[in-house]
Formats: sequence, structure tokens, C-alpha cells
Amino acid sequence: MQMERVRKCPCLWSHRPRRRWLVAVSVAALALSLSSLSPAAADEDAPTYESLMDEAQGCKAKGDFQGMADAIGRALELGEGTEYAWRSLAWSLARSGHFERSFDIAKGNIERFGETAWPLAQLADSALYVHDPDVTYEALSKAKQLPEDELGEAGSALKDAKTRWLGMFGTRRISVTWTIDPKEQGISTPDHILWVRLPQLRHPRQDVTYEIVSGARDGELVQSEDIDFLKVKYDPETPIVIRTEAVLHCCTVPLERLRETDLEGIPADISEEFLAASTDVPIDPQGQTCQELIRELKGETPYETVMNIMRWFRDNFTYKENPTQDSEGLLNEHFGVCHHYSVAISALCRAAGIPARIVGGEVFGWANEDDQSVVGGGSHGWVEVYLNPIGWVELDGLGYDTFGAVHRSMNVYLRFHTVGHVGNPILPHEFSLQGSAKVEARLLEVTPAREL
Repeated sequence: MQMERVRKCPCLWSHRPRRRWLVAVSVAALALSLSSLSPAAADEDAPTYESLMDEAQGCKAKGDFQGMADAIGRALELGEGTEYAWRSLAWSLARSGHFERSFDIAKGNIERFGETAWPLAQLADSALYVHDPDVTYEALSKAKQLPEDELGEAGSALKDAKTRWLGMFGTRRISVTWTIDPKEQGISTPDHILWVRLPQLRHPRQDVTYEIVSGARDGELVQSEDIDFLKVKYDPETPIVIRTEAVLHCCTVPLERLRETDLEGIPADISEEFLAASTDVPIDPQGQTCQELIRELKGETPYETVMNIMRWFRDNFTYKENPTQDSEGLLNEHFGVCHHYSVAISALCRAAGIPARIVGGEVFGWANEDDQSVVGGGSHGWVEVYLNPIGWVELDGLGYDTFGAVHRSMNVYLRFHTVGHVGNPILPHEFSLQGSAKVEARLLEVTPAREL
């Protein structure tokens, strides 16, 4: 396939508009002033391939990846370009949200320059942005066959791509030890009975087992539709230690499938519960600001709408503590932490007719598949939207590229419950392990979808 010229994609970059200067001079005087400029002088001010590539590097240093892509695109209009230029274009397009275009450029780079280390590394990178496990696997497999001395600096990029591929498409097994100190945390309940909220034991995305290590006696397991509780009798002088082991299954959805989703045939109970305003969680899809904003962001398909919302949060919302809790206030103030992002995103999705809900849990992360060091977890909230025919699809408001792929690397989203679920029981003397207990987590095993 012959790579099309970059100039044929004006939606991603274009020449900067010429400024219109209003000058109080006569036509004759203007013509005279223009005729005095020699072609050589005009050419001196024209950007060159080299100057545009320097501009791209400056944009990269500032984190302006759209500007980087724009500059490289204009540079490539002036010449065929090097492998580095085309690779950098694919790289910057992926990080500015043009995932499919990045993928096309990376495939063209292979055709232009062959299956060498850097083109293969960029192909794997771009394939991960469109959630394509097969192309990523093929690129990594071919790179693995190259002699070590031909990898050079591309070796680290290939290693990073492998870690992301394992995280997005592999199965992870982790061990988490939770410690509750009744004295330190001021826990005092009648008869020393405590209802401990566990991670969800059975869910399509995770399987969890538990054991009480010390400080309490095993009691009754109470499971609702959405929350699992363990009723224990504890010693108020002794820390309660509970160990869980979880297997996290792949939940990454290819972008191609996400593009084909619609809102037809959504079950009535899901529409009823997750399209309207919530009473226990302050999500108001009918708020004035929410309605005004979704008119700007709503696309022709659910996929386009969600991606527009995610990009809006990337460009307009800041991660910072905020006492405001309701979606309308958050959309006006433009800042908050993970739960605030989730509340505001859910409101916009519901306003667009897309059922949305918030998931509460813990997030753990490791450097790579060989890193089994103990790390602390973090209480976190993220979003699920319901799309036909897939069902519930996850996204994290803190990452614009997480729609359908929250596991972007060697990390784990461990679910506890769905926030605001009408079936969630409210129990006396409840204690949630999420965000409350001391945590030690280990990555025990990563099983790839295919051996590499």
C-alpha cells in the first residue's frame, strides 16, 4: 500500500492562516512596496524542513503533541522525510488523540523503511493505542528476532511496548494484604462485630479469594448483587489482617469494536437507573451547564461522544481537591479529583443518552512484569458506560486514552462496588477495605494472551 501524502489530511494539520493586515496606503504604494521585496528575501522567511523539525522538538519539550504533529506534517510537505520524521509523526499523533491516524502512519513507516527496530517499535506503540493485540504481538515478535546489536535505543521502546501489551491483554494475579488497627482507627462496635467490605469476589473482570490471617474470627459472608461483606468478630487490641488474592482478566476492547457500538436495545432497567439523575450520588444530566456542554460534545456515534468528552476533560479539567461534589458545580469549576471526574463524566454521558455509572475500588501499579515489589494502593473511582452489543465498558477520566482500556500498563483496577447502585445495602458497623486499611500488594504472576 502506497503511503498517501500527508497534505491530504487537513483535519490534523493545516497551514497557518495568513494574517490580514489593514493598512492605510494606496494601491499603488502597496504594489510598490511589494515589488521591492526580492524572491530571495521572501524565501529567507519561509520555513524549511529543518526549521519545522526543530519546531516539532520544541513542541515535544513543552508537551504540545498536537503542535508537534502539525509541525512534522508541514515539514513532510517539503520533502519525503526520514524514518525518524515519520516515526515521530505517528508517535505525536497517538499522544494527541489521533489514534487511528497514528496507526496508519506507523504501518506506512514499515512499508517505507522496512521491519527494522524503530519502525517495529513505533508500530507496536501505535497498535496499542487502537487496542490491537495481534499487530502489537506481530511487531514485538519480529523485533525479538533481530540481532541484539541492531536494536540500539529502540530496545527500551520495545520493552515498554511489551509491558503495555501484557498489561492490556494479559491476565494478572496479585496478592493484597489489608491491615485494620481497631485502636489506631478508632473502631468500636457492639460485641466487637464488624462488617468488612471486601473486593468483589465474583465479577466477569476479576475473581477474588480471601483469608483472615489474624485479629478476627471467620464469620458470615454476605453477598449482595454488587457488594461482598465479611462479618467478623475481632479483638479490639489486635490488628485485623486479611489477605486477598485476585485474578484480573483482560477487559480491553479494540477501538474498532467501540466504533461499531450503538444505543439500540439497551435493557430497560439499565436505562432507568443509569440515565436519570442520581439521588445518592450528585449526578444531574439535566443541569444547565451539562446540557449546554453536551450540545457541543455530542458526536454522531456513542464512541465519538465519549471520546469528545474525554478530550474535553484532558484539555479543560485539572486534578485538584475540590469541596464541590455535584456534577453541575464541577462542570462549572473545572477541577477535582478522580471521584469528581467520574461524577462529571457520568453526567455528560447520561445527558447524551449513554448509560453511565461510577466504580469504586483500588488501583495498584508496578514498573513491569518482573517488578514484584510491595507497593501501596490508592482508593480510586472510574466510569463504566453501557454500549450495545458489548455491555459495560470502562474508562478512567484521568486518562483520555483509557476508553475501553483502563489497564494501560502493568496496573490493576480492583473493583469493590458500583457507586450509587440502588441494590447496595447499608449495613451498621461497616468498614471498607477500600481506602481505609493499610495495604501491601504484590504482583504474583502475569500470563500473556500469547507466548512471546
